[in-house]
Amino acid sequence: MIIKERKLFFTRNGNYSTWEMLNELSEEYLRELHRIALEEFWTETMPPDINAYPWSLFSIQDNLDELNKAIFSDELTQRFSQMGEPQSDFNAHLYFFHGISFDFDSIKLNLNKLIDESERFDIEGLEIEYFLYDDYNGFPNILDIRFTSDKNHYYRINKNQHQLNTELRIYLDLNIALMTNYSDYTHSSLHKNKFIDEIISSISSHSGSLNPKPFSDMLLRYMLAVSNNGTLPSKLKFEIDGRYKIGVDMGQPTQLKDIINQDDLKNIYNKYELSVIKVQIADDEEKCLSILGKEGKLISRAKNLDVSDVDSFVLKLKELLKYDYLYKDYFNDIKILAQNRISYATCNAPACQDTILKILR
Repeated sequence: MIIKERKLFFTRNGNYSTWEMLNELSEEYLRELHRIALEEFWTETMPPDINAYPWSLFSIQDNLDELNKAIFSDELTQRFSQMGEPQSDFNAHLYFFHGISFDFDSIKLNLNKLIDESERFDIEGLEIEYFLYDDYNGFPNILDIRFTSDKNHYYRINKNQHQLNTELRIYLDLNIALMTNYSDYTHSSLHKNKFIDEIISSISSHSGSLNPKPFSDMLLRYMLAVSNNGTLPSKLKFEIDGRYKIGVDMGQPTQLKDIINQDDLKNIYNKYELSVIKVQIADDEEKCLSILGKEGKLISRAKNLDVSDVDSFVLKLKELLKYDYLYKDYFNDIKILAQNRISYATCNAPACQDTILKILR
């Protein structure tokens, strides 16, 4: 049985599989579809409860001939179109690349070549599609890319199949890329690392490997200070000396200054590094993103985001990421560099002085 269940965010483009549509239907529409199945003699049984209806209906249509399958599809599509566009949860890594993005013609030429050479990714049946927009709902120069392949699951003699889809959205003017990271629905970390490196080198002058962009402690603090006039929706997490973490959850949006002035939190906020924050990204207070600093990851488990919410948030990040190096404390980096270059056991004072001067020059 083939279950075309997918996690798509940027490249959905209004396309939903049978399984995805069934899982979005209301109880009323599910019962209507099953009544049709009974009237058409496609089945003689009833599911035990409403939660079993999507699977039952999917199994019914999977065993129909082409004519009846088309009838079922029409009935399903009519009802699904009445439900409104489903919103989604979100899980992605953020990348910041250097260099200059190529013009559209060069991008198309390079991507078409990459598609022709897709075997370099060592994924059987891999399909690559891209969508290039000079304007996407008011956001200029957007590139979406989708890598698709099938994943098989075997249970006894049954073979179940669903799709893996890894999406990239690249903001060509901002030098920012997002790559989706849904567990079990996107490709392996090894493949995703290759995706981002190959794509960015194909569409820009950037060279070298890319890793997710970490959000430093200072950057997270600055985001709290400037987001939504200093309000914080619900979460802070602090890393304690690299050994464990302390999470602070608030029941409702709260003024940041009110939080850090509380005696039980003030010491933690002033002393330890922030590792996770949760910020409101739209006028709707329910629309929030958790930012996992060291992982460079953006997550929302609530199924209430659309693409424009994420686009608006990324646009605000541009200047913060551009000057992130100003927020970093380089003392430890300099200390490690000095320790690696100078050996006190074999270095007398004049020689150490000469080595230090060479490093500084």
